[in-house]
Amino acid sequence: MDFAFQHCHRLGHICEGCHSDDVLFPFQPASDVSQCEQCKACFHTPCYENLPLVMDADGDDERRKCSKCERIRAVREARRRALPHEEEEEEEGND
Repeated sequence: MDFAFQHCHRLGHICEGCHSDDVLFPFQPASDVSQCEQCKACFHTPCYENLPLVMDADGDDERRKCSKCERIRAVREARRRALPHEEEEEEEGND
């Protein structure tokens, strides 16, 4: 396998909408591939256009509800919830 192909292929994405086996690249035409503006996940354009619209965190603009952004948000929230709990356990151990 040619190095340029291997390197380029590693930059490919799987559609976050339908999870098909198609390898998507951000540089493909917008008629074929769309990217989440926040996390840069790639979608087939029809899959992206079918995502529900939600208000952004500021409440100023609508954006597509990206599944990858939701996973990132959930992980951050879980970590945030875990941190105070870990700190409480450390304080209890010091008594």
